[in-house]
Amino acid sequence: MMDTQHLIAFALFVALTVGRQVQYAAHQAQHRRLNLPQPPRRADQIGSALLAILYSVIWLGTIYALYINEFAVGWYVAGLSLLIVGVIVRLKALRDLGRNYSHEAVIHANHQLVTNGIYGWIRHPLNLTLVIELLGMVLVARELWILIAWACLTLVEIRRTRLEDKMLLEAFGDKAKHYQQTVPSVNVFVHLFRGLRCQ
Repeated sequence: MMDTQHLIAFALFVALTVGRQVQYAAHQAQHRRLNLPQPPRRADQIGSALLAILYSVIWLGTIYALYINEFAVGWYVAGLSLLIVGVIVRLKALRDLGRNYSHEAVIHANHQLVTNGIYGWIRHPLNLTLVIELLGMVLVARELWILIAWACLTLVEIRRTRLEDKMLLEAFGDKAKHYQQTVPSVNVFVHLFRGLRCQ
């Protein structure tokens, strides 16, 4: 039986993660109406399916683990903090990407190479924030099998960033090449270091 603190923490986690899912689903639906993307590559279809499965395993597994395990305030606060940071940065990245967003790795009609906002700091903020958010869930759950699922998801995301870079190179040529040479893939600290070194 959960005590009051555990019950509140459980309800907060469920409300936050369900809210995130609803917001993200609404964003996807909105952009499907705006854009007419090319059919996704088969490799990306497989990657997208793997991401969806692994995300569901981690999310539902974390809810179950949080429900049955002894409540650990420190781990919960650390994990929830990462989750909230990830959600906030994700919303910023979606806003900067605008109608160029697509859930699948595709180049759609009138696609533009976005290099402003958060995309001037890292090339793949959406991929990074997903990994951060789910790392937060790993800390909340404190289960080895969820950590393993997170590691597998991270590998899929690394492969996806490489696919996206390749597709942008094919679509935008030298402009994309220059962007990839000057802006790090996911490591924002590289950008900070370059900025400090140039001062």
